Amino acid sequence: MQEGDVQIKGYPIRLPLDVAIVFSANPEDYTARGKIITPLKDRIGSEVRTHYPATVDEGIAITAQEAWIQREGVRLHVPKYVHEVIERIAFIAREDKKIDKRSGVSQRLPISAMENVIRMPNAAHSCIRRRSSFHALATFTQRLPAITGKLELEYEGEMKGADFVSRELIRTAIAKAYDGYFKSTDMQQIVQWFRPRRRSPS
Repeated sequence: MQEGDVQIKGYPIRLPLDVAIVFSANPEDYTARGKIITPLKDRIGSEVRTHYPATVDEGIAITAQEAWIQREGVRLHVPKYVHEVIERIAFIAREDKKIDKRSGVSQRLPISAMENVIRMPNAAHSCIRRRSSFHALATFTQRLPAITGKLELEYEGEMKGADFVSRELIRTAIAKAYDGYFKSTDMQQIVQWFRPRRRSPS
């Protein structure tokens, strides 16, 4: 195709083609050696190596750009802390020993998780109906399929199960996001207020 020579049912035809072919892949998945096979690599003009987002804010920007968060002409406003929790799930997963490093955790995980959070029927529908912002903190554990389907587990992770690993990631992500807002805040009075009180003996 690059040279413009094409055969159709055995008949050679020369066409003025101007073709650019772009490959996107994880090299480790090609062969057991972890390298792109030589005949294929020889035909690639330039090789660009990419990387994961360096910061949570950078990841949030990518997810916000790629995720489908517009519904019926209304672009829902998702609070920043929801963005942070979703993004931190991916960041924590990339460092977790129970998750296969060679397979990695792509940016598709937070993108899929964000779209699943937006799909929560009650929250999204009410926001569209009122043409207002999305204010509710989503129940992330109800969106496990958006996470479990994006993870390749090591032996230890397989033993615990994808659901367990995902719930653990969510808990840690929420805790880290929480610390970013309230780490130095004394919450003891709030905790005491909501803690069940013991009934006095009658």
